[in-house]
Amino acid sequence: VSPGAYVEQIDFNGKEITVESTDGPGSTIIDGNLAGTVVTILAGEGQRPVLRGFTIRNGYNFPDAGGIFAYGGPALIEGNRVTGNFGCSGGGIEASFSSATIRDNVVSENRPNCTGGSGGGILVGGAGTANVLNNVITGNVAASDGGGISLFAAGSPTISNNVISDNAASGGSGGGISLGNASDALITNNMISGNSAFQGGGIYWLVPLDQVGPNVVNNTVANNSAVFGTAVFADGFDAAARLQNNILVGSGSEAVLECGAFNDLNAPVI
Repeated sequence: VSPGAYVEQIDFNGKEITVESTDGPGSTIIDGNLAGTVVTILAGEGQRPVLRGFTIRNGYNFPDAGGIFAYGGPALIEGNRVTGNFGCSGGGIEASFSSATIRDNVVSENRPNCTGGSGGGILVGGAGTANVLNNVITGNVAASDGGGISLFAAGSPTISNNVISDNAASGGSGGGISLGNASDALITNNMISGNSAFQGGGIYWLVPLDQVGPNVVNNTVANNSAVFGTAVFADGFDAAARLQNNILVGSGSEAVLECGAFNDLNAPVI
C-alpha cells in the first residue's frame, strides 16, 4: 500500500494475505472515521495473515475493539501505530480466541466508549495462545480493568518485552495489566511504570478456583499508583501463581504488593 490517508474500514475476509505499507506508519494511515472497527482479521486454524506498517486511527465500535479485531489463527500484527480509537473492550486491539502475535507496535491514546469495558490498549479474551511482544503501550484508558492490557479468560498468552506506561484503569483494577478468569499468562521482561488504578497500579490478578494463575518473572514494576497495591495486587485462588525475580518499586505510602482475601488466604509464590 502506497503512502496516503485512506478513510475506510478493511476486512481480511478470512484470507491468508499480507497487507503492508511501502513506507511505514508515519505516512500510511487507515482512518476509520468513527464508523466501525478499522481492521478486522478473522483467521482460520494455521492461517497467518499479516497487517504491517500502518497508522490505525479513529476506529469506533461497541462492544468490540475500535482499532484492530483479530480472531482465530496465528495472525501477525506488526509495526503499526494504533492510536486514537474508541472501543468498549479493547480500545486499540482485541485478540479473541486467538493465537495472534502482536509485535513491535505503538498502541497509544485509545479510549473507552462504555462504562464497563476492559483493555484500554489491548484486550486478549477467550482461551488462546496470543503473544504480545516488544510493543510500546502508553496513554490508554479503560473504563474498568486493564488500562494497558486486559487478559480475560485469555488461556495461556505471553506478554513479553513491552513498555507499558502511563495507562489508567478508571475506577477499576490493573493500571498496566489486569488478569481475570482463566488467564494463566507468562508475563516477562516488561517495563511497567506510571500506570494508575484503584487496585494494582502495575498488575492486578484475580485467579479463579482450579486455575494456576500468572507467572510474573523478570519485570520492572515501578512508580505506579493505586489505593491498594501500587505495584501488584494479587487475589483469588492464586497459591500457584508466581512472582519471581521482579523489581517492584512503590510510590507514596500504600503497600507495594498487596494480597487480597477473596476466598483463598494462601499467598502466591513470591
